[in-house]
Amino acid sequence: MLIPDSSSLTVIFGFAATAGVVHTLAGPDHYLPLVAIARERRWSAVKASLMTLIFGLAHCLASIALVFGLAVTAGALDVLASTAAWLMVGVGCCMVILAMRRRRARAQKSGITRIVPVLAGLAFLIGPCEWLIPVATTVLGSLGVLAALQVCVVYTLCTVGTMWLATSVAIHGLDRLAPRNAGVIGSVIGGAACTVCGVLMMLGL
Repeated sequence: MLIPDSSSLTVIFGFAATAGVVHTLAGPDHYLPLVAIARERRWSAVKASLMTLIFGLAHCLASIALVFGLAVTAGALDVLASTAAWLMVGVGCCMVILAMRRRRARAQKSGITRIVPVLAGLAFLIGPCEWLIPVATTVLGSLGVLAALQVCVVYTLCTVGTMWLATSVAIHGLDRLAPRNAGVIGSVIGGAACTVCGVLMMLGL
């Protein structure tokens, strides 16, 4: 294992931290689905934060496992990314369909079935982190296991922290503008947002 000097590690850590923040904010699929589901199911602030942390850690840790445990080809990553995108589209479609069903049945109970957060969780778990994998793989090959692990930790902390911040701010802002029991319209808008996120994932945006 190579021992990198402190100056090179500082630059690498800075890049990893910046990449973690930027790629999360630039990718609405990291927080919009969580916002939509949290409002639809009327999650408390504590539960929304907890679910965001779980989904964010699953997203990053799955990619870290690919870096250290599996020989991942570009084709395999494309398959995983495509599957995650379709799962996110499924989340959006399910939200819209269930909202329409509730409207026709005039159901009194709000919220959606458990399939939606499960599909969203799978999308976060399966979807590879396009920035983390190449960065960590490069560091692993050039500077060794310890440096790669440190990069993964920095990247994960910044990614999950940014996901939590973006989700919390968005939920708080929407709560001030519109009630959580916005009914069918709110559910349809949330579903449409998830669908758009899935399409953006398919396009690699």
